[in-house]
Amino acid sequence: MKTGSITTITAKLDKACPYHLGENIADSFADYLNEHEYDRIAIVAGRKPFDLFGGEFTGALSKRGIRHFRVVIEDTEAAKGWDNLASLCETLVEFGLTRDSIIVALGGGVTGNIAGMAAGLIYRGVRYVEVPTTMMAQTDSVLSQKQAINGRKGKNQFGLYHTPIFVWADVAYVKTEPVRQTKAAIVEGVKNGLVNSPQWLEELTARLKEGMASIYSGLTDFTRMLVESKLAILDRDPSEKKDAIILEYGHTFGHAIEWLSRGSLYHGEAVSIGMCAEAQLSSALGIMRDDVLAMHYYTLGELLGTPVHIPQNLRTDDIYAAMLNDNKRNRAGLTCLLLKEPGSLYKTNGSYLAKIDEADAIFALEAARAGLSLAAAPGQAN
Repeated sequence: MKTGSITTITAKLDKACPYHLGENIADSFADYLNEHEYDRIAIVAGRKPFDLFGGEFTGALSKRGIRHFRVVIEDTEAAKGWDNLASLCETLVEFGLTRDSIIVALGGGVTGNIAGMAAGLIYRGVRYVEVPTTMMAQTDSVLSQKQAINGRKGKNQFGLYHTPIFVWADVAYVKTEPVRQTKAAIVEGVKNGLVNSPQWLEELTARLKEGMASIYSGLTDFTRMLVESKLAILDRDPSEKKDAIILEYGHTFGHAIEWLSRGSLYHGEAVSIGMCAEAQLSSALGIMRDDVLAMHYYTLGELLGTPVHIPQNLRTDDIYAAMLNDNKRNRAGLTCLLLKEPGSLYKTNGSYLAKIDEADAIFALEAARAGLSLAAAPGQAN
């Protein structure tokens, strides 16, 4: 795709959400923003994204005479809590935000979640726009309607559904992030293939074999394919409560590992480990073939180069305790998703969420710590 050109994808969510994608498209943002009536624009930016892009972004708005103010927030996972959310809400109101204003979230997934939560809460809901600046935000977090903050005991424990009026994804931002961070985002694309589309997984695997240089050279098209791999699932179930729960593959274990890593692991890296843990459990229960288990380690570990083993400094008991606060836990207890083969998940009693007891969880964690060498079997999942 030519630099400066814009492709629009419309997600079939409960509320239409145009997704505008391109490279070096900052100068066109005001045109799309001005399709909506507003009194003021509030720019909520993560600290690092604002340092990198904020001057150019707000300068382009000023040149067009767009009245705006900005609030810079901490955008680390540790900052994604009640204190920062409350502070942002109060600040936006004090700065004169009205029901006719629009909040623009400039940053990664943390910024988008905090700003999206604020937009959903202030005056029972004001409009907002997502301007994601990371690969993970552009291809994963902005695609659902879910906004969330962390609690004292776990990740994304408090949240709501609030859809942006549009998403503005400029891949020029992504080219400034570390390669490791981009690889962590691609993990979610691998997951989308594993749970839904063997064809997409095969295509993604072929691209990964060509190396990251090949991906960066066609980043806009690659980003579009990652986006479409998730929308293919969301289009069937925008609420992510039924069929689209398959998007949570690897997340029961991954969220707990991420939570305890205290920022040393990216979200996608923790999910990579989590998928290997759930694959180990699926294999041990006779649900998954050995070659599919090996595929996890090859694609994620060898080909993509993301972590597939639990860090030695994280204790198994601590991870299990964190898992008990998982936001997918229901009256049946702790649950996770079990994969049979690419495109096919195990289903029990009409649900993709399989109950796992402590023995199951501990086995999967120890297996994920050891890798493909652990052969002992756990108890049966219910």
